[in-house]
Amino acid sequence: MLPRILFDLGFIKIYTFGFTVAMGIVLGTYFSLRLVKQKGLSKELIIDTLLYGFIAGIIGARLIYVLLNLSEYLAEPTKIIHIEAGGMSLHGGLLGGLLVVIYQGIKNKVSIWDILDVLSPGIALAIAIGRIGCDLYGIPTELPWGIYYQGVKVHPIQAYSFIFNLGLFYYLWRKSKENIFKGAVFLRFIIVYSVFRFFLEYVRGGDFIWELFNAGQITSMALILLAGLIYWNSLRKTIK
Repeated sequence: MLPRILFDLGFIKIYTFGFTVAMGIVLGTYFSLRLVKQKGLSKELIIDTLLYGFIAGIIGARLIYVLLNLSEYLAEPTKIIHIEAGGMSLHGGLLGGLLVVIYQGIKNKVSIWDILDVLSPGIALAIAIGRIGCDLYGIPTELPWGIYYQGVKVHPIQAYSFIFNLGLFYYLWRKSKENIFKGAVFLRFIIVYSVFRFFLEYVRGGDFIWELFNAGQITSMALILLAGLIYWNSLRKTIK
């Protein structure tokens, strides 16, 4: 388990989570830029999209998390701006970034699907590296790879996320060389990640609706259904 503060220089503190997120963005951007030629996109477009998408992603991630935990933040509104204390929704971050991609595609008159295909492997890598510094602990477990948090042996959610998303990055990177149809890489990213997230919620814990699903699982199911239908329809048109 990494320390919460990586460097304390007195006048400034470097938080581990912020550092790993920054490293993830840098490496994710590098790999995304390696794919621009095959899609006929410009590096400037991708860099601008990533920059604005990161800002929108942070806002979206925080906003959705606050809405999902509204009672906590209504009781103490000043906590909303303290992002360094944790509390971000990955689904909210992806939504914020997606809105920027749509805007950039329309503004620059390029395929939104091409932009999403180029960004997807890098996003998976950024998530993997960012999770290294994230304080995510699951429900108690007796499994040998469990870690101790506040005296209790729990599921190492950040380790699960890192390993899975690193593998997802490799898978998407390989698939990016194929040219089945526009959006294929992005849709695979959404489907595969959402399946993982659905099952991960069972060991993350939290509040379940009707003791069946929580908000993260409901969102994941909706994304699997939507992305799956679009993928199937696009593949059917390609085969014809």
